[in-house]
Amino acid sequence: MKNEIKIAEEKIVSTAGLIDILYKSFSTYTRQNIIKKHPSVFIQGQPGIGKSQAVIQIAEMLHDSLKKEVIIHDVRLLLFNPIDLRGIPVADYEEKVAIWLRPKIFQMDSSDEVINILFLDELTAAPGSLQAAAYQIALDRRLGEHKLPDNTFIIAAGNRNEDNAITYEMPTSLRNRFIHFELKIDFSEWVKWANQNHIHTGILKFLNDNPDKFATKDFETNSNIIITPRSWEYLSNILKVMGGTLEENEIYIASVIGNSLTYLMLNQKNPITIQDILNGQYEDNPENMSDLQRIVDILINQIKEYSINKAYMSNILNFMTRIPTDYGITLFREIVKLDIKDYEITELENYNNFMRKLEGYKQDER
Repeated sequence: MKNEIKIAEEKIVSTAGLIDILYKSFSTYTRQNIIKKHPSVFIQGQPGIGKSQAVIQIAEMLHDSLKKEVIIHDVRLLLFNPIDLRGIPVADYEEKVAIWLRPKIFQMDSSDEVINILFLDELTAAPGSLQAAAYQIALDRRLGEHKLPDNTFIIAAGNRNEDNAITYEMPTSLRNRFIHFELKIDFSEWVKWANQNHIHTGILKFLNDNPDKFATKDFETNSNIIITPRSWEYLSNILKVMGGTLEENEIYIASVIGNSLTYLMLNQKNPITIQDILNGQYEDNPENMSDLQRIVDILINQIKEYSINKAYMSNILNFMTRIPTDYGITLFREIVKLDIKDYEITELENYNNFMRKLEGYKQDER
């Protein structure tokens, strides 16, 4: 019997990584005056991860570096009928043929001083008849009689099947016309963005202490509350407009992130935060096992990100020597799986301190 193994073949990147990749290729093709030869791009990712914002930022970077006007033509295929994309037929009585009037989405500036980005958003939410139109656009850079200007990049985007959103599977022929990227959530990257964009300090404090609450992991839910990176941006905008304390805005917070997380945000009483541990600025251990388990769970989920920083890893190892050994061992099992290239973890003093603690633990068990 043949074993079936499902492997994610798409290139998985962070939003910032995708922006860098496409900016580099788009700018290179533009400078060589071969935009029309750039393959069409398909971006896949969960709702609210920043697909549309990535396209906007790429456009801004191209404008700043190339000094050209960059125009994004945002087309939501789900809102169209196939006839809308081809245009309206008008009779040519002299030639006895029908002429298709060019639809607005194909009315693009073809001058050398302009770069067009045709953004086919929510492609996977469009039924087969519309995806067939996207096939011709991606393959031939045209639809019927209407041809895209040579200065046009094509980007499509859609959600994944597991996101519990409206999705229609793309036919193989259409999938084969794109280069594919899948976006992943990167919390540390989002924090950098949030600081640059002045996200509300109450949100930043809560998420720095509870990074595991950043995004919904299971989209198969009947709840209307789905937490994505976009949710925190929405909430920040509301809080900054309304003013006042978090407690005074409880109703607005709950409308975005739900009652449970709102309660946690408004009733944080943990004496130790994750940032305290990373900075080595804590004095006492967690007061109870539930707090300790919460902190260890967060460290396990984020250990790959934290391991990039040598000082963070040293402080985490120091924390591990101070908590009950079985909790430290649980975290250590994840640490040994890491592939750290920037420094040698075994040379850290706190690594060796933890190893000595483990040796004593083994002797006690004997």
